Amino acid sequence: MKLPHILNILFFGFIFIQCSSPENSVPVDIYQDGSVKEIEVYAGNPPKRYLSKRIYISSFGDTSMIINIEEDDTTMVEIKKEIVKSTFDNGEKMIVEHWTILGHNETLVEIHYFDNTGDILQIDDKVNGTLRKYAELHEDMAKGDFSGNNPFKKYLQGKWDVKSNSSNKKYQVEFKGSVYSIAELDYSGSKKWEEFYSVNYNWEYILDFRMLKKGFPKERIKAGERESFQLVIDTKNKFDMENNSKKYTFNRIK
Repeated sequence: MKLPHILNILFFGFIFIQCSSPENSVPVDIYQDGSVKEIEVYAGNPPKRYLSKRIYISSFGDTSMIINIEEDDTTMVEIKKEIVKSTFDNGEKMIVEHWTILGHNETLVEIHYFDNTGDILQIDDKVNGTLRKYAELHEDMAKGDFSGNNPFKKYLQGKWDVKSNSSNKKYQVEFKGSVYSIAELDYSGSKKWEEFYSVNYNWEYILDFRMLKKGFPKERIKAGERESFQLVIDTKNKFDMENNSKKYTFNRIK
């Protein structure tokens, strides 16, 4: 048999298989990047082929809606989609978007922010227009020092730069377990004075301080003097501390 005859047989055989199959899918619309947006599904055998379904594909490549023409029914599947927008050099996620797909509606629900250890820092709630801060995402931090494994104490551990919200004064503090130190800095960064306190970590981000017999100049030191503060934790590296007369903003020294 000659080659042209073989090719004709193969071609018409392919057409017959396509047209006589129970269903035949045909893309009828595409996105700008060339991916399929809408598919028509035909059923029946020639010459009685008929449109059976319309399938809509979201821009993320998921089936978002099926219109079943035979059964006069529409199925809309809610799809949850996570998209990594940015990563750190070590491969950990930095910024992640969470989308909901319902029909042809694609809604950005939340943006999650992480640090390079994988710890979640903040959630930007796009639906309600709110920013869920670090403390809200780590509810165990509010439990105080009763379990022997206090995440609140662990969060505060280390050195912080501090600014007074009522003056231009700058301070440097350190949380070191049950001891807290605070020093006012001059314009050169030298300590003008320094005080030491014992610190108790209480429920709902409350700190109790008691001055120790340590620091300089000696006339500042009034051992046993007590003071309490409420903390508002914003991010992993920033919080406010205030009481009825004072308010400070803390930024972690990295």
